[in-house]
Amino acid sequence: MANDLDKITQNFINEIGDIQLNEEQKRIYNAFVYRKRGMYNFCIDDKYGNTIRFSMYTNKTDDGVIHILKRHYNNTLGHVTAMEILCFPDVVRMGNITADKNTITYTMKKMGRDYSLIIGLKTTGTEKNILKSFYSDKK
Repeated sequence: MANDLDKITQNFINEIGDIQLNEEQKRIYNAFVYRKRGMYNFCIDDKYGNTIRFSMYTNKTDDGVIHILKRHYNNTLGHVTAMEILCFPDVVRMGNITADKNTITYTMKKMGRDYSLIIGLKTTGTEKNILKSFYSDKK
């Protein structure tokens, strides 16, 4: 299983290549490539004036980085590219919001594709809101 994840990660690295990344994209890249920290924290203002604070796990398989790489990244079962993953905060900044008591979902249409970013809400203890998933409807 780790070997498959290593191959997926190498595909991700190869796809980005020597593209110049901004600081936010570098943090996301590091989370997806190195996965040595338990969490990366993000604070993004959406178009509705909400400040969304959430963390992204790098070491859990049911949400965050590993979930996105294994389920939604382009060269596996999913359909988002590495560059699209690096730009997921734009979905929060420009997307439409839906929410319930368990999640906040941002959706954005770009170039005929729908992108969705799901943040799970944690309401007990000291846990923070957690990035659950990021995906598109690309076929």
